[in-house]
Amino acid sequence: MPIARQRRVDTKSDNKPIYQTSFVHRAHEVLKMGYDRLDSATYVRHEEEDITGELVRSMQDALQDRNAPKWAKNFWAMEETRVNEPTRSGKRRRRIDIEILKSQEGPRPRFRFEAKRLHDTTSRRDYLGEAGLGCFLDGRYAKEDAVAGMLGYVQADFIDSHTEALEKAIRKDPKVYAVGTGGEWKSCEIVKQLASFQTRHDRVGSLPAITLFHTLLSFC
Repeated sequence: MPIARQRRVDTKSDNKPIYQTSFVHRAHEVLKMGYDRLDSATYVRHEEEDITGELVRSMQDALQDRNAPKWAKNFWAMEETRVNEPTRSGKRRRRIDIEILKSQEGPRPRFRFEAKRLHDTTSRRDYLGEAGLGCFLDGRYAKEDAVAGMLGYVQADFIDSHTEALEKAIRKDPKVYAVGTGGEWKSCEIVKQLASFQTRHDRVGSLPAITLFHTLLSFC
């Protein structure tokens, strides 16, 4: 993966796809750095908010570690950041689970993750439903972003079982999930040892299409 240069990038230039790919890679590196610090099996019965809180804390610790890579000083992880929108203000604003921020001159790139537990068949519906994947499809989250992430906290069964079920559901009803041409569920190696997949979705109205990176983490 190419490394983003430490200069302001013109998002209207041809460099955008290269820069964007590098930022997606770094955001997932931050995720893995935090996850690797956790005793993940101890969270098998925890609620999503508890896991997210510990995961973000662990990412922050990893980024501040004196042995962290040099690029880490430009990144930060935040939990439940508020989403600004015209119809909601103050405490009524929605909150996205995890946001990775990169410090740089000019606009600061942000990568947003929505997280859901995967512990039975019902939880898979939640992952794909209105409060999960649906938040990105209708623009409640990452309204102006071309990329975002979904996290699945696997607390029962195997990662492969959940990924197969999620892929099957999306392939069965591509219109329901607004899957764009060539945007079907497929495996992608963003960071080694992370189980990651991607889909691409057309969104309503003037919203840009969005590529979602799905990463499943074992907590059992």
